[in-house]
Amino acid sequence: MHTTPNTGGRILERTQGSGLWSGVIAGFFISLLSFWILSSLGMALGGHSLAWLSMGALDGIGIGAGIWLLSSAIIACFLGGYFCSRIVSYSSWKAGVTEGLVVSSTFFLFLVAQSAMGLAFLGQGVAQTAALAGGASGQLISRAEVQAVLGHSLDGLELRASPEVVINRVGYALLRGDTEAAKRYLASQSNLSRAQIDSQVQEISAGLDRTANQVKEAAGSAMATLGWFSFFTLLLSTVGACVGATVGARKNETAPLLSMWSAPRVDRAA
Repeated sequence: MHTTPNTGGRILERTQGSGLWSGVIAGFFISLLSFWILSSLGMALGGHSLAWLSMGALDGIGIGAGIWLLSSAIIACFLGGYFCSRIVSYSSWKAGVTEGLVVSSTFFLFLVAQSAMGLAFLGQGVAQTAALAGGASGQLISRAEVQAVLGHSLDGLELRASPEVVINRVGYALLRGDTEAAKRYLASQSNLSRAQIDSQVQEISAGLDRTANQVKEAAGSAMATLGWFSFFTLLLSTVGACVGATVGARKNETAPLLSMWSAPRVDRAA
């Protein structure tokens, strides 16, 4: 049996665990409702602010949205943990931490389940980003930056095949490191001399290396940013839920929340 002192000098005695899941379910729905309310508010405020921003300031919209989303998740989990603890009526901070962990896990589990299609798309994007960061030639050759370098280098040449085909074949060979294959193919598609082909391929290769490194750095930075944002969102929201549940547990010592979902209590003189 667990005892909790109240302000009237009496001890509230109750059975353990009978109201735990009622509190978790209530905390989960409260956290979800709070999150969607705050997210909708952020969307409304962000939409109104777009009219006042210059084109140069639009880059900060993504940062602001990320901060708002992170704050919304932390506040929502805090409220969910707090009301879960209040409804369950445990006064132990250890029980509060456990309740906060459960509320946070169910909250994010639901978001993941509801975002299955979005996460699948996101996973595909992460896979493509990882391929770019790893230097996959099949991904790099389709980038607009790489196509621009190849098109500029081969511009003005009389080619037997279409420029798009030559650009892709030469670029793919160079990105794989097969310089000789690129030279042979360019020789078969143009009337350039051997020296001209060597110079042309060397110029294209240097431009591709610079562009490919820039693309890979940008892709790696984007993937790292996404990973860190997800990490801090999960971590800080979980901490917020645990803090909220602990605050609720401490509040139960002085002002127990009596409701139909509370565990049965028996008043007994201290």
